[in-house]
Amino acid sequence: MNESIISAACLEKCLHLLTPDNFNDEEILSVLLGATAKINSDYIRPFRRELDRNMLVRRTPEEKKDLVIYYISELMRGQGRLRDFDEIDVQVPGTFVELYYKNSKGVLSRNEQFSLHRHYFYILLFNEIQKCCFNFKIPFLTVCRDLWFPLQVIDTEISNDYEELSTGEGNTEEQKLSILQRLRTELKSRDFFKLKLVKALSDPAKEKLIWFININELPYQVAMLDFLGFFDYYEKEYGYSRSIIYKKIAEILLVTPRSIRGNYLVLQDYSKEDRKRYTSYKYCEQVNKDYQLLK
Repeated sequence: MNESIISAACLEKCLHLLTPDNFNDEEILSVLLGATAKINSDYIRPFRRELDRNMLVRRTPEEKKDLVIYYISELMRGQGRLRDFDEIDVQVPGTFVELYYKNSKGVLSRNEQFSLHRHYFYILLFNEIQKCCFNFKIPFLTVCRDLWFPLQVIDTEISNDYEELSTGEGNTEEQKLSILQRLRTELKSRDFFKLKLVKALSDPAKEKLIWFININELPYQVAMLDFLGFFDYYEKEYGYSRSIIYKKIAEILLVTPRSIRGNYLVLQDYSKEDRKRYTSYKYCEQVNKDYQLLK
C-alpha cells in the first residue's frame, strides 16, 4: 500500500501516546493518567473519523482490507508487552474510571497505572477498528490471525458474531440438536435444576425452558438466568465472587466472561455499562412472560 495517500495524522498521534518506553514523558503521562476524559474527544473519535475517511476513498474490498492491515500493523509497532484483556476489570466501559487489574493488590504504582491505562487505550482503538470492519464487511479476526496479532490482549466481542455470520455456515438440524444436548448437560452439571424456580416446573416444562434459552441470543439468556436466580444461587451457595460467576456462566454459554458481565450489569438500575452494546435489560419482561407460560 502506498502510505503517502493515507491521512494518518491521528494514527501517528495515537502511536506516540502508545510508545511503551514513554512512561517518563510527562506530556504523555498527563494524558493517560490525568485528563483521561479528553482521550475520547482528542484521540478515539478523531482516530475513528480518520479511519472512516480513509476507508471511504478505497474503492475495492481488497483495498479496504489492505487499509485495515496497515492500521493493525502500525498499532502492532507500539504494542509492547500487554496482559490478556480478561485480566482487566473495567467498571465503566469506554472510560478509565475505576480501571484495575483483577489480581492487583493495593494501590497501583505510577508505572503500573501507565501500563494499564496505555493498554486500555490500545483496546479502545481496536474497538474502533472492529466497528469499522463490521460496517464495511471486513473479517477483522481473520486479518488479525493472518498477521499473527495476539487477539487475547483486546476485546474481540464486537467481531465474534460477524465472523460466524460471514462464514455462511448455518447449523443443520442435527447440529442444533447437538447444541441443545450440550446446553442441557452443562446446565445440569452446574446446578441449574436445583434453582427454586426451575424445580417448580414439570419435566416437560423444564425441557421447554432449556429450549427457550438455547434458541435465543445472549442478552435474553442472561436475562433469563438472572430471572431464575442463577447468579444469586452461585453467590449464596458457593460464595463465588462475581468475576468467578461470570466465568462459569460464560463456560456454559460459550461466550466471554466480559459479555456475561456487561449483560448482567445492565440489568441493575445503578449500572453505568454501555446499554447500546449490552441489551439484556430489554428482555426482562419477555423472560418473565416465557416463564409464566411454562407453569
